Amino acid sequence: MRVKLVNPDSISFTDPFYNHGDGCGQRLWANWLDYPKDKSFTDSNVTGNDDRGTGDEDNNPYDATNHGKVRGRDKPGPTIRHAEGAVGNTVELRLHFLEFARLELGGNWYRISTHQPWRLHAKFKKADEAVDNIDYNSDGDKLDKVWIDNGSSTAIDNSGW
Repeated sequence: MRVKLVNPDSISFTDPFYNHGDGCGQRLWANWLDYPKDKSFTDSNVTGNDDRGTGDEDNNPYDATNHGKVRGRDKPGPTIRHAEGAVGNTVELRLHFLEFARLELGGNWYRISTHQPWRLHAKFKKADEAVDNIDYNSDGDKLDKVWIDNGSSTAIDNSGW
């Protein structure tokens, strides 16, 4: 995993939170500019796991539903506290991953698949509900200043770094 923060308005985040989609989370509004130092990825012991939990995975290839397959469905969901920033501010968090499967045999890990690149570019813009006449957060009023999606995208590549 690598992370890049694009913060043209120099917002000083006090409590940013990144939700992995499985209930686990971490604060990470900072740059992780590269994958692990072992860029050859030949040593599966060096290549770690970007997940803090595995609740979204089916790691049993003998399961009748997914016989012969190992599946994962990552759903990263970065969020920003609405108290952060000013109306009109923008911020983007670029998350790039190299998904793979590995197997532990006798205490040793072996990568058993090629790397599959995928990415999330989470783009946010601070909006004013009163100005836009939209209840973005569905709380029954149009009085809030909130962060809204500003063209986020996902793809099975690592382009747009």
